[in-house]
Amino acid sequence: MGIIFFRRSLIGLEIHAQLKTNSKIFVGDSTHFGKNPNINVSVITLAHPGTLPKTNKKAVEICD
Repeated sequence: MGIIFFRRSLIGLEIHAQLKTNSKIFVGDSTHFGKNPNINVSVITLAHPGTLPKTNKKAVEICD
């Protein structure tokens, strides 16, 4: 007798949206378009170890 393995598929969905806020949803970084590359980033945006995101309350209010 052989061993029978069961596999289950998991499908993820990634959604991109542009918010009408002056900062990003999980950090206080600016969303100004047209600046030089890598200007609107912080250690949280770069996902440095030990950094935790902080939710943008205005973005949450807009979604409600």
